[in-house]
Amino acid sequence: KIFRTNSIIHMPISPFIAPNERFTFLSLGLLKKNIIINYHGDIQLETKNKIVNKEVISTLSYLPSYVMIPQLLQRSNQVIVNSYWMNNLVQKKYNINCNVIPNGINETWFKEPNTNHIPNLDPFIFYHGRLSYEKGVDILIRSYALCLKKLNIKTDLLIAGEGPQKKRLYELCKKLGIDNKVKFLGFLMGDELKSYIKKAEALFYPSRYESF
Repeated sequence: KIFRTNSIIHMPISPFIAPNERFTFLSLGLLKKNIIINYHGDIQLETKNKIVNKEVISTLSYLPSYVMIPQLLQRSNQVIVNSYWMNNLVQKKYNINCNVIPNGINETWFKEPNTNHIPNLDPFIFYHGRLSYEKGVDILIRSYALCLKKLNIKTDLLIAGEGPQKKRLYELCKKLGIDNKVKFLGFLMGDELKSYIKKAEALFYPSRYESF
């Protein structure tokens, strides 16, 4: 019933070749040539990042998608991306014109946060986001360690978020001797996240690659 002749399949997540439901829907949509694809991040660029980061198993799982992504995008009726940066990348690499629809912003971001429920902290700088190679959190940690050594700064570094590099980032802080100055807060939501943002001296987002 889903795949009537006049049906349009909308894939809200990037295409990925794997033995799962997502790829089944993608294949049926491409077969009927009536599919709209959201392309959240370039799979080829992400695969190269995984190689640099020595993520062997993850890299192998990405290789079929790396090879096939040009054909998958070119066979779709329409490709939607979240930024003009991504639009330029897709046009240049795959010769495809996209529709740009920026990510929506939840209305809670327009409300004043309640900062009473977070502890009193020393001055701190702040990062929040996914703890993965492309987000460049290791660059931030190394830069922060250098500033502690060269500039004798007094601020702590607070990091909010989860991701595959969390353990490696912990180990990097210990190796640099700054684990007493860097605090990992885990995943934060809503007022709590906004409170840390409001109280921070500065926010840092050192992405190697940022599709949004």
